[in-house]
Amino acid sequence: MKNIIEECYLNMENKEKIFAVYSDINSEDKKLTYGEIKNTIIAINKIIGVNNYKKAIGILIENKLEFVKAFFAILFNGYTVVGIDPKISEEGLDKIIEDNKLTTILTNDNNISKLSKYKDKNIINIEKINIQVNEKEKLLPIKSNFNDIIIISYTSGTSGKFSKGVKLSNENISFVSEEYKKVYKLDENSKIITVLPLWHNYAMFACLTSAMRANSEIIIMNEWNIDNFIYILFYIL
Repeated sequence: MKNIIEECYLNMENKEKIFAVYSDINSEDKKLTYGEIKNTIIAINKIIGVNNYKKAIGILIENKLEFVKAFFAILFNGYTVVGIDPKISEEGLDKIIEDNKLTTILTNDNNISKLSKYKDKNIINIEKINIQVNEKEKLLPIKSNFNDIIIISYTSGTSGKFSKGVKLSNENISFVSEEYKKVYKLDENSKIITVLPLWHNYAMFACLTSAMRANSEIIIMNEWNIDNFIYILFYIL
């Protein structure tokens, strides 16, 4: 079984390839290339540095291209991803921050106000950082072993007041992403419509990490809209 971090690093050599498209029938489609993802990783690196998957960083972003940028920037700088529901209660957010000892959270314009009380945290608005980098700056390969915890996914389970964080290793993610790739017969020409929330484990793995594994493209919808879905079917796919 191949290491998903190492394999995806190789995929990013194709800088012009589109990895994600944000589709909204009421506005112009937005596209995210591997080149732009690499620039984001480098730009975030200048703020947070490199870790060895011993520290977690939260993402508080809805289904937007900024989530994808944040996801890659965390993983490929050697941190563990903690996806957070943008609709979470203040009490629930406190619990996730405390449980994972989060000192850094990546967010966007729509959600920055929800984090205003956390004055002691490093809150990074990914829409405000400068992601234009010198062409000579290269993305250094990050070493991730199969036993490294790379994602902490929150799931409600069947009891308890709060969702529970499940620690998932590189091996877990590599395996399940490979299985989705096989089941859905994904390859570099595939396009995956993504409407379920990316912070949740199903969309994160069935769509995002499986696309990373297969070098496929994801098409992101922020919410279910039948008109937008039909538009995607006829004009994007």
